[in-house]
Amino acid sequence: MNAIIFPIESVIKPSKAFQEYALAMDRLDQAWLLPHNSEEHYQDYLEAENAYIQADRELRVDRSS
Repeated sequence: MNAIIFPIESVIKPSKAFQEYALAMDRLDQAWLLPHNSEEHYQDYLEAENAYIQADRELRVDRSS
């Protein structure tokens, strides 16, 4: 018997809030990998962290409604 495999996105469409959360998490991970030895890199990390926190809040609101 042959199985048909569909990408998960074609079966379950992630919400906009979840997509933004995933992007913010990825950006935070990337910022974490940069050296924090310069003010510019540190500011990038702080911005990514704030975006992640905001996306997390929006995702929680989206899930509760």
